Amino acid sequence: MPFSRRLFLRGAAGTLLALPFLESLAPQRAAADGTSPKRLLWWYTPNGHNMADWIPATTGDDYVPSPIIEPLSAWREHMTVVSGLRNHGCIDGAKGHAGSAGAFLTCAAMDETRTWNGVSIDQIAAAAIGSQTPFPSLEIGLEAGSSGNCSSATCGYGSNISWSGPETPRPKIVDPTALFQRLFGTAGATPPEELERRRVLRLSILDDVKGDIADLDRRLPVRDQLKLDEYTTAVRELELRIDALDGVTCEPGEPPADATDVPTRLELMADLMVKAMECDLTRVCTFMLGNAASNQPYDWLGMPEWHHALSHHGQDPETLAKLTRIGRWQNEVFARFLQRLADTTDPEGGTLLDSTVILMGSGMSDGHYHRNDDLPLLLFGGGGVFRHGHHLRSVDAPLADLHLAMLAAVGVEQDRLGVAGTGPLAGLT
Repeated sequence: MPFSRRLFLRGAAGTLLALPFLESLAPQRAAADGTSPKRLLWWYTPNGHNMADWIPATTGDDYVPSPIIEPLSAWREHMTVVSGLRNHGCIDGAKGHAGSAGAFLTCAAMDETRTWNGVSIDQIAAAAIGSQTPFPSLEIGLEAGSSGNCSSATCGYGSNISWSGPETPRPKIVDPTALFQRLFGTAGATPPEELERRRVLRLSILDDVKGDIADLDRRLPVRDQLKLDEYTTAVRELELRIDALDGVTCEPGEPPADATDVPTRLELMADLMVKAMECDLTRVCTFMLGNAASNQPYDWLGMPEWHHALSHHGQDPETLAKLTRIGRWQNEVFARFLQRLADTTDPEGGTLLDSTVILMGSGMSDGHYHRNDDLPLLLFGGGGVFRHGHHLRSVDAPLADLHLAMLAAVGVEQDRLGVAGTGPLAGLT
């Protein structure tokens, strides 16, 4: 039963539907050495945190989770709290909110008078392992364009963490509909008028490939038939949830309209990232919860103030308490994302959480003082490569070395990154 390496079903109007992992296709999907494919994901949060409520008071295996990290306690055995790291690129390069985002994955000294950055770690990874999947990398976020105060030459720093070259940021997809279309092949392959017809008539991409699905289903063993049915049901549910948004997008710089439901959009993006990895459409992904100096109000938490304004707390206890609540909510959302990964089987019988190395955190610690040291960072996954379950404090060590450790965990050797990265961070393995 031959199948193409890319594992798509092709239907009407050029529609392509990616298939999930099916055991009967394992020879085509497993890595060359018979192990599960390794994946990398960076999840960026803007504006820093109330650091007194982020960093645990003690280090080692017996640390007590801080108030902001506490929502992730159930994932302790899969998590390493990393503190004390500094992004050395922000010492001599662009600083502030924009600098903390632009240098988050490059760790380069960015030019403050023109756009000039380094190559980001995700793109180094994509160059090494990206050819194994349809999308070498995916860049995803919730806010389009730039935000905060910046010159026309450097606004790209604040809205992009992925860079393929000094002058080439990789713009992110911020609309769930656009991401869905890109992942499942409808964008680009299907004429715009056909996409509009489907939207108006509420047609599913599954309608275009239902004949191919039925044909494939007849040829699969029972276990894979159940998996395929589960997968197509999940795809349709995602379509319906995305349709309910009716094309709402979130633009930074002004408070979003009341109709913009950020929590729902975030959950959709999280689901789509999991599906992209489950289908092996990509093994390298970056996600920006917000741009640098994001003005997103957290009104669903009872906070109508802009997040950027709150980050300049001036040591006000009430404002710091609001930052703590925002940080806890972010980690509550991230805990649900981890659960999705843990509930999803990878090609060799483990889970996506086992086979994915994930860094969650910010390029800024204290937003009021624009600090780029003692960064709030959490490392997850890796399938046993890392010794999780502890708080590792490496005072003034380069953030770049943590990125290099993640790269090494997926088998890619790299001894330099940015202005200070010289090798994998010690103490993780």
